[in-house]
Amino acid sequence: MGKPIIIGEKPSVAKSIAYAVNSKVSRKDGYFEGDKFNVTFVFGHMYELYDMKDYEERLSVWSADNYPYVPKEYKYKARADKGVKAQLKTIKTLANDSDYVVVASDADMEGNLLGDILIKELKINKPLKRLWISSHTPEEVSKGMNNLRDYSDMHNQIQASYCRQLLDYVLGVNLTVLTSVAYGGGKLLNRGRVILWTLRLIYDRDMEIDNFKSVKYFELKSIFESNNQQYQGRLLNEDKETRFDNRKILEQVKAEVDGKEGVIESLEKKKVVENAPLLFNLNDLQGHISSKYNIGADKTKTIAQSLYEKGYISYPRTASRHLDDTQADEIKRVLDIFIKEYPSDYNVAFNKSKRIFDSKKVDSHPALTPTYVIPKDMGKDEALIYNEIKLRFISVFMPANEYEQTTVITNIKDHRFITKEKILVKKGWIKLYKESDKEGNKPLDLKENRLSKSIHTEIEEKDTEPPKKYNEKSLLKAMETCGKKVDEEDVEYILKGYSIGTADTRATTIKKLLDIGYIKKSGKSLETTPLGREIIEVFPVDELKDIDFTGRIQKSLKDIEKGEIDPEIFMRRMEGFVFKNAEKFKVKKLNSMEGAKGSKKEKKVIGKCPDCGSDVIEGKKAYGCSNWKSGCKFAIWFNQLENLGMKKINLTAAKKLLNNEKPKVKLHSKKKNKDFECNIYLEKENEKWNIKLEFPS
Repeated sequence: MGKPIIIGEKPSVAKSIAYAVNSKVSRKDGYFEGDKFNVTFVFGHMYELYDMKDYEERLSVWSADNYPYVPKEYKYKARADKGVKAQLKTIKTLANDSDYVVVASDADMEGNLLGDILIKELKINKPLKRLWISSHTPEEVSKGMNNLRDYSDMHNQIQASYCRQLLDYVLGVNLTVLTSVAYGGGKLLNRGRVILWTLRLIYDRDMEIDNFKSVKYFELKSIFESNNQQYQGRLLNEDKETRFDNRKILEQVKAEVDGKEGVIESLEKKKVVENAPLLFNLNDLQGHISSKYNIGADKTKTIAQSLYEKGYISYPRTASRHLDDTQADEIKRVLDIFIKEYPSDYNVAFNKSKRIFDSKKVDSHPALTPTYVIPKDMGKDEALIYNEIKLRFISVFMPANEYEQTTVITNIKDHRFITKEKILVKKGWIKLYKESDKEGNKPLDLKENRLSKSIHTEIEEKDTEPPKKYNEKSLLKAMETCGKKVDEEDVEYILKGYSIGTADTRATTIKKLLDIGYIKKSGKSLETTPLGREIIEVFPVDELKDIDFTGRIQKSLKDIEKGEIDPEIFMRRMEGFVFKNAEKFKVKKLNSMEGAKGSKKEKKVIGKCPDCGSDVIEGKKAYGCSNWKSGCKFAIWFNQLENLGMKKINLTAAKKLLNNEKPKVKLHSKKKNKDFECNIYLEKENEKWNIKLEFPS
């Protein structure tokens, strides 16, 4: 019999493996021949699921008569490519001549799927092993080859991979067809499982912002002087908060305390310790890079994968923020390489803290770290991302930052003012980050029972602010926790599987939403487009918009990996769910469309005309009065602010204008060549309604 064969995920990976496991290697057509192992490769998914028309020709016509459709058996076909067919033949020949086959595709769900489909479709009937490693360094590859897993041990993880792919396929195809028929107007509207629920997250946040009613509140600020030092305090209410709803109360207190003497009633000092953030998982890395450098999550994932394949970092598509206990020696070796770069006062020192090493908090792969391989010839973005991974890694082995937090209560005429101050007194890991390496101010030299005088008092008027729009960083975090607020240290929730998508798929989902046109970017912010809002608002099946529901699906996939749910039962239930809800979609939406055929399309009413009180409707060029035939000329033209960079006044803003509100908008000054924010409102001048701008005072 011939040598064992190893199947890598791509040529570059196969080359790294070949040189790690062999003493002699020569390149052949489609594989690397070694003295111990032959190493071949695939390039991406060489097999793909049947198109719907491959099952039945009628399904090539996208219509409600032909869908929904669920195949009785899911089938795969080789990609129609000469190079793919030639490579499959090479793999088959090498496998037939081998003692056993090692599947060395990436150690994740996608890699499991890629390898297993290949084994089944090529009908490889040899003993099977699985290489499961977290980096592509020569030592890690050798270590993995000495501890190969039996392929049967991967059964549950492989089944979970199939379930995810097949569910996304059958749900995505049926929803995409029916949605495109209902709303597309000849345009393809992609409706994947994860896409729909991610869109819902962004839509819900946009609605929170649109429906937010700002409320005024007041604070009383006073400047005090004690022991020749000045400090600032704010008046406390009965609930020990600084916010007041009634300005007159503050005016009365101001008159009582301004220029008056009082006493420092209490002073409390305590030490606050700030540990370094946990090690990166892919989600955190993408969010950090997006926020700091404005590099998209999808691009960050691609660059991290490239660094991994070159052996510079560990496996990037991980959900873990901790390392396995067994990695201690390996990690110490890597840290010892970097310690030499820093002065002794940085106090970089290896330790086996539970904040770093905790096997119970490691999912399929440990957190992201650099390897012992020192990078060469990295591109600009590669170097940037590698450096952030390296700094985060070193920081967890440095002392915490120490702060002195002082809380002072000053009593003037029985009115209590609070002062809070946090001063950095001892730098720890923060030394690594030059932009944050700032000396703290000198701490206040104040004492209890010492006299203090109010030398200046003023009332500040403020407005409550709406939630912030999602950016890539906050959206990735919301997807990871299914919209729930979960502290990054509490990984138990995440490890149970409740999430939208996986570490590997979330960035791709955001990119798809942007490419399809369901969402758009405004600076770093993400917001729904009119199409995206319509998809959510008029989509007739509520369960398919339920964010908790996708969390439960993801949890079920995690339970299949653990062997706690039967994959066959899961798929039958999901297929029934898809069929039932697709039929419900047809009844609620498509039937209503049929009834509307031939009749005049009903205009959308958005408010009341400020001139005559009739309905204002959305037209082709403006939001205009429906009483125009009788002479009412009121209209809000879509392009009314086009000279200020707003191509179309959106529906939400128009509704607010008609409701005598002043929506906040972002405009652009050509003269100064910069964006600015202001409020807009309607004002009638010379029998004509115009849009006016209002700026904060």
